[in-house]
Amino acid sequence: MHRRTVLLFLLAACARPAPVPEAAPPAPALRLPSFVADHMVLQRERDVQVWGWSAPGASVEVAPSWSTSVARTSTRADGRWLASVRTPAAGGPFTLDVRSNGESKRIEDVLVGEVWLGSGQSNMEMWVGDVPGGFGGVKDWRAEAARADLPRMRLFDVRNAISARAEEDVEGAWKVATPDSVARFSATAFFFGKRLHDELGVPIGLVTADWGGTPAEAWMTEEAIERHGGFAEALAKVRREREHPGEGAAAALRAQAAWWTKLDAQEPVSALAKTKAADWREQAVPGLWSGALAGFDGVAWCRRFVTLPKEWEGKELLLDLGAIDDMDTAFVDGVVVGRTHAMGHWNEARHYVVPAALTQRSFPQLELALRVVDTGGAGGMTGDARGFELRPRDVVSGQGQALAGTWELRAGTPMSTLGAFPSTEALSPWMPSSLFHGMIDPLRRASFAGVIWYQGEANVGRAQQYETLFPALIEDWRAAFRSPELPFHFVQIAPFRYDGDRGEAARLRAAQLCALKLANTCVAVTMDVGEKDDIHPRDKQSVGERLARTALRRVYGREEIVDRGPSFRALTLEGASVRVHLDDAQGLELRPTKDALFELAGADRVFHPANARVDGAALVVSSPEVPTPIAVRYAFHASDLGALFNSAGLPASSFRSDDWVE
Repeated sequence: MHRRTVLLFLLAACARPAPVPEAAPPAPALRLPSFVADHMVLQRERDVQVWGWSAPGASVEVAPSWSTSVARTSTRADGRWLASVRTPAAGGPFTLDVRSNGESKRIEDVLVGEVWLGSGQSNMEMWVGDVPGGFGGVKDWRAEAARADLPRMRLFDVRNAISARAEEDVEGAWKVATPDSVARFSATAFFFGKRLHDELGVPIGLVTADWGGTPAEAWMTEEAIERHGGFAEALAKVRREREHPGEGAAAALRAQAAWWTKLDAQEPVSALAKTKAADWREQAVPGLWSGALAGFDGVAWCRRFVTLPKEWEGKELLLDLGAIDDMDTAFVDGVVVGRTHAMGHWNEARHYVVPAALTQRSFPQLELALRVVDTGGAGGMTGDARGFELRPRDVVSGQGQALAGTWELRAGTPMSTLGAFPSTEALSPWMPSSLFHGMIDPLRRASFAGVIWYQGEANVGRAQQYETLFPALIEDWRAAFRSPELPFHFVQIAPFRYDGDRGEAARLRAAQLCALKLANTCVAVTMDVGEKDDIHPRDKQSVGERLARTALRRVYGREEIVDRGPSFRALTLEGASVRVHLDDAQGLELRPTKDALFELAGADRVFHPANARVDGAALVVSSPEVPTPIAVRYAFHASDLGALFNSAGLPASSFRSDDWVE
C-alpha cells in the first residue's frame, strides 16, 4: 500500500468514535433492614410489620410461606414501605418473599415464636464467654457455651451506634444459637431466653441493644426527655449536632487537651520520687484493682523496677502492657514513652517503644511507671499474662523479660476532683437520646413479647431523679413500640463497693422499685449475686433465671412459679425493738453473714448496727445502742450482700423504713 494511503487509513481509524460502553444496570431499589433477614424470629400470633425501601411509588408484596394471603402496599415518596403480616402459632422454618419494582428477595429459615428485646448497660452487654471484647465471662462459661447448640433459638445483637437523629437501620445479623455465637452474646439475655426456650417449647428470638456505662436518658426519645425535664443543656447539644454536624468537635478536642494539661499539673511524674514506701501497696498484674481501690475512680500510679541484661544496653525496647482500663501515660525513668489518651480503648493491649537513649542512660535498672486514669467501674491492667513483656526488636515475643507479676500501686487524684473527662466527640453515648436514635429508633416497627432491662449503675448518685426518669423511659418505649401494655422486666443493680458511697447505691435500688407502680413491670433482685469488687458479677445465670421467672408467671400465666422475694411493707414499733412486716415472705430465712446488714436509728437519726431474728413472716430487730428505735434499714451499704430469702430462694431488696434526706 502507498505510504500516503496508509497514513490516511490510520488517521481515519483514529478519528473513529470510541465504542460506547454498555450502561451499568440500575442499582437495586428493593432493600430490607438488617432485622428482616435469614434466621429471624417473628412474634407469634400477631400482626407483625415488615418494612423496607423500594422505588418511590412502587407496589410491594410480602408473601409468607405459612399463608396463602399476600400483604400488599405501596412505597411513599421517599421510597419507604410498610406491610402488615399475620403470624401463625409457633413453628417454622418458613420463608418470606418480598417483591417490588421487578425485584424479589426471599428471607429463609424464619421461625415464629417469642421475641424479647434486652437493653441497658454493661451488665446486659456482658457476654457469656471470656473472649476478646467481653467482660471476663460468666462462671463455668465454657460448659455453658458447649451446651448452647440450640437451633430454635436465634440471636440478634445491635452494633453500638450513636446519632443525633432517628436512624433508619442498625448493624446486626440474626444468628442461630451455637457455642460460638452464644459465647459472644449477652449472658443475661441468653440465660433468660434459655429458660423460656426450655419451659415454653417454642422458638425464641433474643434482640440486644446495649452499651456499657450509659445512663437511662441516653435510651429515651428527645420528646420524653423534654417532658421529664432536667437535661435542657445536654439536649440542646444533641440538637445542635443534628443541625450543624461536626461543629462541636474542635471545641471538644480543646476541652480534652485542657483536661490533660490540668492532670499533668496535679499528677506529675516527678512527684513519684517524693512518695513514701508506705504509700504503695502490692498489686497483681494482670488484674483489676482490688481491696481499698476496688471501687476507686481516678488516677492510680502503677510502678515496677526492671533490671536489664547487659546485651540490652543502648538498645531500643518494645514495651507490651496488655489492656489498661481506661487511659494511661507510660513513663520510663520519668520520660513519656507512650500514651493512650482517648476513651474506648479499655480492652485493648498497649504497645509502646522505649528509646535506645533511655536504656543507655539508665542502664541497668529502669523505673517503669504508669499513670492510669479509670473514669468509672473497675480499673486495672488485664489480659493474658504473656502480653506483658519488655524486649528488644530482635528478640522473639515470649522470650523477653516478663512484666506480669507483682507491681506497686497507689491511688492519686479521684475523678470527683479531676472532673469528668471531656468527650472527643460532640455527640457521645452518655448524651440524652443519642442511643435511642442510633439503636432503638430503627427497631420501632418490630414486634416484641416484652423487654428485659439491666441498667442503673450509671445513674447511681441521681436516685431522686431516677424515681421518675425510669418510669418515663418505660412509658416512652411503650409508646415507641405502639404497645401500651408492653411487659417491661428489669434487674435491680447488684451490690458493689462504689467509691465513697453513702447510701447512693441503695437509694438507686429503691428508685428502681418505683417503676413497679406501672402495670406489667417486674423486678429481678440480685442482692445475693453481686461481687463487692467487681461491678460485673459473673453469676449471670441467676439473673437470667430470675427474669425468666417473672416472664413465665406474669406474661405466660405460670402461676405456680414464685417470682418475687421478700419486700418491705410496714414497720411496727415495739419498745426497744421494731417489727418489720414483709410481703412474699413465705418460708422466710435469714442466712448467716459477716456483713452487718441491719441498722436501727432513734429520734437522733443516727444509725447503729442491729440484730435481727425471723418471727414467722416478719423480722424483729433490736440494738443495745438504740433503746427506742423508730427506723430500720437493711443492706443499705453499697456492697452489702443480701442474706434475707423466702422459701423460693429469692432475696429481698435492700430497704429502709425512713424517708430522711441526708
